[in-house]
Amino acid sequence: MPPSLKDTTTGITIAPGCCFGLENWRDWLVLMNAGDPWLGHGTVTHVERLGTLIHVWPDTDPSTRTPLAIPLVELPILLRAVHEQLNGFITLADSGPTTTRPRRLPRSSPSSAKI
Repeated sequence: MPPSLKDTTTGITIAPGCCFGLENWRDWLVLMNAGDPWLGHGTVTHVERLGTLIHVWPDTDPSTRTPLAIPLVELPILLRAVHEQLNGFITLADSGPTTTRPRRLPRSSPSSAKI
C-alpha cells in the first residue's frame, strides 16, 4: 500500500504516483531550496512553493482539487517527525518476532498423531 499525505483537519488526501514510497521521504527537503520533489510516475500530483507556503495538489478531478497547504517553516519539523516515526516502526518490526513468537508445542511421535 503506497503512503499518502492526509490533512486530518481538511480531509485532503494526496496519493503518490507509482514508484514513490516511504523511502523517498527525504526528497521533500529539496523544497527548502526551491526545488521540486519527484512524486512518482503517472501522477498529476504536484508541488508548488508560493512564498512561505507549499501547495501540494492532489491527483483528482481539476474542478474539485484543493491543495494541501504546508507552511515552509513547518517542513523540517514534519520531516523530522516522519523520520522518528519510521525509525520507531523499524525498531518495533525488528523486535517483534522475538517478543511475539508463539511458544513451541511439544513434538508428537508419528504413532500418536491422529488424522
